[in-house]
Amino acid sequence: MKISFCLIFIFFPAVILAADVFPGSTIYASNSENSWDSPNKTFSLSFIRVSENTYFAAMIYNGIPVWKAGGDPGGAVNSSAALHFVSDGNLQLIYTSTACDVFLSLQGFLVWQSNTAGRGISTGTLDDSGNFILRNGSIQIWTTFDNPTDTILPGQNFTVNHVLRSGLYSFRLLSSGNMTLQWNDSIVYYSSSDINGSLVNTHLTSPSLGLQQPLESDGNLRIYSSAGISGSGNKIVRWTAVSDQCQVFGYCGNMEICSYNDDFSPMCGCPSENFDPTDPNDLRKGLSTWDSLSESASALPVRFSYKELQHATNGFKEKLGEGGFGAIYRGVLRNKTVVAVKQLEGIEQGEKQFGMEVAKISSTHHLYLVRLLGFCNEGRHRLLRHRTILSARGTRGYLPPELLANLPINIKADVYSYGMMLLEMISGRRNFEVSTETNHKKLPLWAYEEFEKFLIKGFLDTRST
Repeated sequence: MKISFCLIFIFFPAVILAADVFPGSTIYASNSENSWDSPNKTFSLSFIRVSENTYFAAMIYNGIPVWKAGGDPGGAVNSSAALHFVSDGNLQLIYTSTACDVFLSLQGFLVWQSNTAGRGISTGTLDDSGNFILRNGSIQIWTTFDNPTDTILPGQNFTVNHVLRSGLYSFRLLSSGNMTLQWNDSIVYYSSSDINGSLVNTHLTSPSLGLQQPLESDGNLRIYSSAGISGSGNKIVRWTAVSDQCQVFGYCGNMEICSYNDDFSPMCGCPSENFDPTDPNDLRKGLSTWDSLSESASALPVRFSYKELQHATNGFKEKLGEGGFGAIYRGVLRNKTVVAVKQLEGIEQGEKQFGMEVAKISSTHHLYLVRLLGFCNEGRHRLLRHRTILSARGTRGYLPPELLANLPINIKADVYSYGMMLLEMISGRRNFEVSTETNHKKLPLWAYEEFEKFLIKGFLDTRST
């Protein structure tokens, strides 16, 4: 299932009409023709079927649900459900008959209600803006606009008191004016006060924010424009909050990796053949079983095919230099990430041993070690995909002389960088710092001069002894 957050542009007439619904009225999931409609038929409150026996009582615009009684998935019901406008003024979503499966086994089970009983409600109205209103005379007691679930429509205010939910994803406005996307009400993976170049405050009005395409759940925030009230319901994406879908927290399930197919669509997969998906028909549900790599599975990077890395490097065309056990090439992934690809040579390990080594490397994190992001283990092809080229070529103070002189990098480059790091560790000083203790010279030169004088103890860190 995928639910994405979006903005929708829909144009309405200046005068908004409304159609009345009276207490005692009922719509049924089993009757697809049964609905409460707005005067111009732009919106209707009815049941929408999303799978073989799963329905939602929803506000529908051109076939697209923009509000759901009970939310998603909390408002999911089966074909026996009904939405009652009870005589006491309460709006109730219930099951009206006993179902066979255990989940739907309670007859007359109350799924959701508006909690408006005993408040003098005499009528309900659905206007052409998509707002369903319960009234006591001319007084508005309850509205769908004040109780958003997964979509906000034009003319509908969204404030710090509101929240949009879709599964484990939620959208909020903070008192600071920032918009936030959260996973499980705890992890913020997006925060901004800017929508397509415009600042927001603590109130969002037309056009406003919401969750859309509620049959799928990708946790992203988007701006859509609609084809209009006579259109087919198709939407055009105008703006996306998280441009790299794989950066949306929890998009892929437990221990899975996120990558892109040839159509630039995100997909979830196993980091190696040693894992089994929980649901082969829905890879986003995570992995359930694994072999001896289980202890380090969460550390495994993305697994690439040889063809993917061959395409990313343009046929291994731009050689950056030589490292231990092979050459390093510049590559660009489909999401425009620049990487360094190391083509290993002379590696005789079996597939499982190579997988274990990859897991160890990717689980090792250090300021001076280049992060391993991906690998290829296909037949005789063994490749490693590292972080950006900048990081792959070196960091200030650790660059080998060959690179500074615009000469090709060779195996000695790794030795130089490691040696510089080791020198820092035993001396307790940064290599580019100068002080009176180093005769106002950088660490490498001063240490070498001390070494030539056989004054080795002079550059040892006394704090480590």
